[in-house]
Amino acid sequence: RRVVVDALARALSGQSSRMALAAARALEAIGSLHSVEQDTREAIARELAQAMSHGEPPVCRAAAYVLGQLGAIRAIDSNVRSFIIKALAQAADDPARFGPGFPAARALGTIGTAGTVDGDLLEIIIEKLAQGCHDLHLDVRRSSAQDLANVCAGRRGGGRLREVMSRHLTRSLHDCDPDVRIAAVLGLETIGSTKVVDAGMCEVIVETLAGALDDGSAAVRRRSAEALGVVCTTAAVQSKVRELALNGTMHALSDSDAEV
Repeated sequence: RRVVVDALARALSGQSSRMALAAARALEAIGSLHSVEQDTREAIARELAQAMSHGEPPVCRAAAYVLGQLGAIRAIDSNVRSFIIKALAQAADDPARFGPGFPAARALGTIGTAGTVDGDLLEIIIEKLAQGCHDLHLDVRRSSAQDLANVCAGRRGGGRLREVMSRHLTRSLHDCDPDVRIAAVLGLETIGSTKVVDAGMCEVIVETLAGALDDGSAAVRRRSAEALGVVCTTAAVQSKVRELALNGTMHALSDSDAEV
């Protein structure tokens, strides 16, 4: 198996982009096997990281994608996963190498939503996704906000990380694209409905969601009303906060959109 990996690694760094893309897919298939040795997975991760640093944009994108898939595997060694996350985070700081899109951050989102990391590694993932939430390109902002919302749904990380995610999602509620704003609402709903969230953060989230009931998009207003209902069922919501949510939803009853 290592002989095959070494041969594919040479193809990955060869002159042909088509051959390199095929090699990346083959390395993904090998690395995903449950029976594969950890040192083989580590060798694959290092070869892909090398290709991501020096390959042509299509090869860089493919390498980032495969690294995200491998990093999300629960059976992978924690040291290998740490290497993958740090390599992707470094690559995310130089998005020009990939051409269009933000594949390194998308790969980090894949790992973050798998629920296999926490602590410092999860913080790295959240930082890069938050960076993408404020990118100049709409598709990057949209995918980063959705991935950040999915990471929130994993309900991992301490109070400080939830606060960081909440702050960036709140900022995304002012994005010009309704899909980005809906993703932000979903993320805030998930954080606010977590049983361990403190009362202060829950109050901020309820106020934010109540404000989103005045959004210019009916789809965002609908999703915000639903999110308020979910958040206000948690024990952390104090009576004054629940009253705030109730006033907001009562106001939404007169919305021009019947579904709201």
